[in-house]
Amino acid sequence: MCSLVRRAKGPEASQRDLLFLNVNLIGLSSKMALKIFGRVQSFVLTRVYHVYSAEKQCLLPVQTVCCRNYASSNCERTKNLNLLCAQSQSHNLGGSFLSYFSCWNRKLIFTRHMSGVVISRFTKDIDLDKLREEVKQESRETGQPIQLVDRVRQLVAQRCAEAIANLDEDGRKKLRVLQLEHNFLYSEGHDIPNPDFMSDENWVEAMELSSKSQRLKYYLHLQKRFHLKKAEKLKKAAHKEEMQNRLKQEEYEHGRIFMRVYDQTMRRWLNYRLATAMKLGTPLVFDMDYVDLMRPQEQKNTAHQLHDVYCLNRADPKQDPFHLHFTGCHPNNAVLKLMQVKTQDSPFLLSTVTEKSYMDLFDKDRLVYLSPQGRQVMREFDPEAVYIIGAFNDKASQKPVSYARAMEQGIKCQRLPIDEHLSWNQGTKNLTLDQMIRIMLDAKSKLPWKIAFRHIPQRKLR
Repeated sequence: MCSLVRRAKGPEASQRDLLFLNVNLIGLSSKMALKIFGRVQSFVLTRVYHVYSAEKQCLLPVQTVCCRNYASSNCERTKNLNLLCAQSQSHNLGGSFLSYFSCWNRKLIFTRHMSGVVISRFTKDIDLDKLREEVKQESRETGQPIQLVDRVRQLVAQRCAEAIANLDEDGRKKLRVLQLEHNFLYSEGHDIPNPDFMSDENWVEAMELSSKSQRLKYYLHLQKRFHLKKAEKLKKAAHKEEMQNRLKQEEYEHGRIFMRVYDQTMRRWLNYRLATAMKLGTPLVFDMDYVDLMRPQEQKNTAHQLHDVYCLNRADPKQDPFHLHFTGCHPNNAVLKLMQVKTQDSPFLLSTVTEKSYMDLFDKDRLVYLSPQGRQVMREFDPEAVYIIGAFNDKASQKPVSYARAMEQGIKCQRLPIDEHLSWNQGTKNLTLDQMIRIMLDAKSKLPWKIAFRHIPQRKLR
């Protein structure tokens, strides 16, 4: 049993404006939880959120209130961390939920250093189920925890090294030219990795790029990722040290009065919600048949966004999640391979993944393709419709491929009512997949469009 309490502030706020968000793991309501906890005390988050009030038809500023103890993510060092990363390791009930469901949005695996080309080429014949069993057996024999993702990385690195060693004469000549080009760019002062730090995997990826500008962008991306990884490691070290000091200060002679909620319990409850959605939930389709139209970096970005889509849909507190359908997932789909590697340590990925088209799964009259070029406007969320979102990431050409596909297949195509509610800046109205799932979840909850569009970055608006 747990409860997250938020209190609306302002001169017109009343007792009815108290917003309760429940997770009844043992059948107790949030009001009963307040009776058990007594008065709210000890700590209030400084971060203010805005939550829609159905009674006042407006957004109300709210603050997260903790019962007695505060979570690890409430400190100055960690409160601005990405909410998709699980930071809460507190041992009390109130603290386990004060990072705004950060542990609900847990990243299952971090493999951002693996490119789409490397994954699709060197993991085709890897049996992940068999490899998982081998890792479990080895872990039991040695008594040491072994991560499956580490074993996959070792296999990929080994195969990349073999690919570099087995290059033909033209391949070795091309590799040598690329290495000289990289040395020249490095000597010119570009913020790119040191030549000694370039791995075989990086060279395999660079050899797939056709122009010098593309390779320079790739090298800059590698260096930026190196800095981010270094900063993340420093944050983790500081967080670990702070948690150790806090645990020393919070030791009680007779334990704690709050029941500890384990991460495993949270995952079970969230998976139960997804399993229920697969039986009774509203379907939401992601069209995965765009791989041939994307470059390797765009394929990787699409896979990361789809993983965020799964986590956000899984952790949405407002309503039951969508039943996600990933259609057009052929065995050699590079985006699908990336998703498989990212989620390989999670045995419960509760969604429908199929090679079939959405035309074969649903009635044609129910299908609605969402595209920024659509002529019709989506006025409100239709629970009887099956909405389709193109799993497409195109920063270069930005062609209306989703609209063309909808017209070719003869299904309805709609756009979000962005022009009717927002003043857009210059540029296309393409949104990322994680922004789309946030908007669709709010639209499904019958929130006004202005509230749902708060997930659009302000830099895109006037």
